[in-house]
Order: sequence, then C-alpha cells, then structure tokens
Amino acid sequence: PSGTPGAGGEPMDVGKALGSIAEDDFAKREAHLEAAQYAKIDAMIDRLGLKPGDKKRVLEIGCGWGALAIRLCERFPLCSVTGLTLSNEQHAEATKRVAAAGLSDRIEIVIQDYRDVTEIYDAVISIEMLEAVGHEHLPTYFNAVSKALRPDGVASIQVITMPDERYASYCASESDFIRAYIFPGGHLPSVGAMKHAAGPNGLSLRSFDDIGEHYAVTLRLWRERMMARRDVIVGELGYSEKFLRMFEFYFAYCEAGFARGLINDLQMTWVKTGDAKSLKAETSQGSKSAAEIAAAGDARRVSVLAVFSYVAFAAYEAASKGIVEALTNATHIFGVVFCTLLIAATHAVVFVAYAGAFAAVGAAGDKTKTKTQKPQTPSLVSVDSRRVASPAGAAAVCCAVAFAAVLSVTEKLTAVSFMSTGVAGLTEAFRTAFLVTNTPVQENLTATLATLGAASAAFASLVSSALASGSSNDPITRPTPGVTRSVRDVQVLTSNKIVDAFILLVCVFALRHETFLDATAYFATAHVSVFFASLAETVRAASGYPGRDPASNVRRLTDTASEVSFVAFRVVPHVAAIALTAPKGTETVAGVGSALIAAAAAKFAGAPVDFFAAAAAAPARCVG
Repeated sequence: PSGTPGAGGEPMDVGKALGSIAEDDFAKREAHLEAAQYAKIDAMIDRLGLKPGDKKRVLEIGCGWGALAIRLCERFPLCSVTGLTLSNEQHAEATKRVAAAGLSDRIEIVIQDYRDVTEIYDAVISIEMLEAVGHEHLPTYFNAVSKALRPDGVASIQVITMPDERYASYCASESDFIRAYIFPGGHLPSVGAMKHAAGPNGLSLRSFDDIGEHYAVTLRLWRERMMARRDVIVGELGYSEKFLRMFEFYFAYCEAGFARGLINDLQMTWVKTGDAKSLKAETSQGSKSAAEIAAAGDARRVSVLAVFSYVAFAAYEAASKGIVEALTNATHIFGVVFCTLLIAATHAVVFVAYAGAFAAVGAAGDKTKTKTQKPQTPSLVSVDSRRVASPAGAAAVCCAVAFAAVLSVTEKLTAVSFMSTGVAGLTEAFRTAFLVTNTPVQENLTATLATLGAASAAFASLVSSALASGSSNDPITRPTPGVTRSVRDVQVLTSNKIVDAFILLVCVFALRHETFLDATAYFATAHVSVFFASLAETVRAASGYPGRDPASNVRRLTDTASEVSFVAFRVVPHVAAIALTAPKGTETVAGVGSALIAAAAAKFAGAPVDFFAAAAAAPARCVG
C-alpha cells in the first residue's frame, strides 16, 4: 500500500538488496541494472493484458528513447505502437532505434501533445510522465487518456507518488530541493488525487504495485556509476563540481525516500468504465479540492459585493444629481467607468495581438513539420495566448497608472522646499506635499489621473473576478504554474480582492470629495511594482517556464526588477508614510472622530449635516 516503508514496515537496506555483487564490479552491476530495467518494462506491458496473436493498437504517452515500444512489438509481433514525445532529440533517436530494430512498419514516433490525440486505441501506456503534469492538470491528463481508449480499454501508468496523508502539505509547500533544482514544475500526485481526477473521466483503478524499493536500488547504481566517472563528467564533458555534487545529493536524496517509503513508485492499471461523451461536463471542477472551491467562492463573493456596492452607489448618485450632471461632473463615476472600459479594451487588444502572433508562429512551424509532427490546435493557441496576454495586459495598464502616479509625486516633491533637515524637516515636507485635504480635480490633473487609474484597475479586477465562471482557466481559480499550491493561491486572491475593494473605496472617496488626491497618487506608485511583476509573469508565460526556459537571462532580469521594485515602490513608500505621519496620526484620528460625533449630534438636533464633508474637513484642521 501507498506510504508503507519498506518490506514488512521496515526501511530496506539497499546494499543487502544487491546481494553478492561487489561494489567495484561495475560489469555485473551494469548487467543487473539493465535486466531490472527490462523487468520493469515487461511488468508494465503485462498490465495491458495482451495475449499472443493480439492485434492491438497501443498509445504510449511519453515514449522516451523508444525502448518500451520496441520491447512491446518484439513480444507481441501483431501489435502496433504510437509513441508521443515533445522532444526533437528523443524523436530523432527513438525513430533511429526503431528503424534499427526493423519495426518502422509497426512503431510510429510522433511529436505531439497528449491533449491533441484524436484517435482511439486499445490500450494506453505511460511511464513516469505524469509527474510533469501537475495537480491542477490531473483531470486533463486522465480525460485525454479516457478519450484515447476504447470502451473497457486498459491504461498502464507508472508514476512516482506522494502518500495521501502527506499530499495536502506537499501541495501547500512552495517548493523543495527537487522542484527547485532538478525538475522545476514537477509534482508527485497521490493515489487519492489521481482517483479523484480519473473517476469523473470514466477511469477506474483496478490495481497497483509499489516498486519503490527497487527504485532505491536503481538510484544507488546510478549514483555509483556517475561518481565512478567523475573525471569524465568534470573533465571531458565540462560539467562543474557543483553540478556533480548536486546530482550526487539528488540520487542519494531519492534513494533514501524510496528506501524508507516516504515516496512510492507505483505501476498502476486503470480500466475505462465510463462514457467518453459525457466527460467534458463532469470535469469542469477538475481536481479542485473542497477547500480550493470554497476559497475561490470567497474571492468571488467579495468581488461581487464590492462591484454591487459601487454600482449601487453610482446609481444613487445619478438618481440624486441627475444622469447628465453625474456623467459630466462626477469624476468618480464617469472617470472610473470610462477608464474601466479602456482597461478592458487594452486587454482585448493585447489578447488579439498575442493570439495572432501565436497563430502565425504556429502556422510557420506547421509548414516545417514532418508527417510525424502534429500541428497545434486552435484551442491550445487560445490557451497560450490567454496565459501570456493576461499578465501582458495588466503590465500595460499598470504602466499607465504608474506613469501618472510617479509624475504626480515628482511634481509635488519638486514644488516642496525642504526648509530643515532631519526627521522634522522630512515630516513637514511630506505633509506639505501629500497631506493636502483641498485638492480640486481641475487643479491636480496628474494626481487625479493616477487616482482614477488606481480606482479603475481595482474595479476592473473586481469585475473580472465577479464574472469568472470557475473553470480551470479563470484567473480567479487558476493555480500557480509549476508550483502546486492551489488552495493558497485562491486564499491569497481573496485577500487581494479585499485590498482592491479598499483601494476602490478610498479612491472614489478622494475623487468625490476632491480631497487627499495627492496622497492617493503617492500610494498609486505601487503600480510600478505591479508593472514589473506582471512583466516578469509575461516573460515566464511566453517562454514556457518552468517547463522550458529559453529566455533565462531575460527572465532573471525581470524577476530581479520585480523584487527590487517591490521594495522600492511598495515597502519603502508605505514605511515612509507611516513613519512620517505617525506624530500626527493620533491627532488626526481624534479630530475626525470628534468631527463625526459633533456632526451626529447636529444631525440628531435636526440640522442638515454632510458627514463626508465633516470628516474631510477635520484632517485639515489637524494638519494645519
């Protein structure tokens, strides 16, 4: 069973498992390893239930260098195999090996994504490809396997797994040594997670065997072979000592994990029992847990409440002032609505541009592909475009808001005279520049634009979340690629929506009462940080990171810029504002409180009172 350490509950001794083979007898150990590898392959083929004389079509997802396909067709001469790979190198080498084995008429190696398979097969087989899929894509994987199988078809899948009892904490972790240095984006599913994803897709788990202890022996042999060839690896091949030590640790690390049963290597048999035609609707929630769905619902509820509150407030303003006056004079209504539509248009333009670029690149690539390479489907073009265009559109919007905010702050700082040095001088200068209560819109255009931009960006984000359908492609429920922390992502998203609602409230208040616009523009400089973060995400998505990293230097540059800008434009401005306004903070709060109490008393006495005006006027007396 999954998670049981060693045979009989005891950690295994890898040295004893090798029997009488001496440590320095590499020829025997090499033969032992090769025989074990073919035993593993044969065990996987046996799970398909093939019989002599069968003429079955088998799909191999992740064919590697072609060893399994060749072995299967040698054992069952009437069967045929289609092997999928995304690697040009694997495709070339596997095709070469197939030809050398004289099996080109029965084995086809193609460069194709498993999600693009449209043909039906009698069986599916896959060895340790599932670790590259990720928790959030488990339903997609099993859906593709199910669609590729005929009714009652069998899938033989080998995968390294995490025990169910530790799966939640594993998913919640940011990373670990292997995910950070060896397999970026890798993920070990659990049996429970796979069953949860496969069940709605019509696949039932028939049986599995844990070969983790055997893998521990394999890793020991790999490590010994590598270290025995240290001079070749470092000298002739030119790898660094650091690289060698990293992989030595990796092999030992995994050996210990398998030997003690902390991780498992399962050979599994899945049987198709459901109807493939009904799978699409059943997999809409995918492999999301109840916690993920609940957290996503919290974020959406916050967004809906905030959007509804603002729309109701705008409708009340329009009804009390008249639609014409509200549209012409109420900046907090017309300006926010107009800028929100502009943001939506920006995202649409960016998406169309990226979709066109992806389609053009895909069409150009398809012309150069051989018959063994399948063209990219329009659906994948759309997904890739959305994955890149979403952060790219956000970067464009944040760039505009950041420009207005930085321009406004620069104007205020250049107009301030630093009469004295020290904390007192800085405090006075900050108060003079940014804590001005009377800030008419017409006289503070850059600050108004920055505030409008911040309010509109927050409102657009809330609208997007409120309208999200809850599918796996929605920004509100899409987990971080390559890092399986889905629950944490949507929980953080909930807090982000609360922050967006607060930003919208503060900015609308400032615009409506034409007060503290300089202060809101000052804090809107945080969009510089958001711009660089969105730019970094765009680069990662466009390059295919972490699965691929062709633009590693650009990615590192944008990641560094994102980290630096976070400190420079988020941490420093907020800390400075708190430090420089602290001496007057208590006095201001007390003044506002007193003003509201006085206004409430006057209202109770029957006098007409504007609570917003009373609260806005109080800080002016405190700030002086």
